Amino acid sequence: MKLAVVDNVNGVFKVESEWNVPDAAAAQGAIVAFHSRCTVLWNAPDVAKATVKILDENLNLFGDYEETVTHVVEE
Repeated sequence: MKLAVVDNVNGVFKVESEWNVPDAAAAQGAIVAFHSRCTVLWNAPDVAKATVKILDENLNLFGDYEETVTHVVEE
């Protein structure tokens, strides 16, 4: 199974990391990368809106790994 941690930050899409895991139980690296990315975005004051997901090779959501980050950005 292939997994990717992807995000959209302030309208810019990016594949943060890719993982080739033998089965869903071995997906720990992708899950840790997902949570790390969410932590960075929650602590970034310049991020107005971001969405982070783990997707599989068919672009389906892996588990419930989807998070939306929103901040009020001061101008």
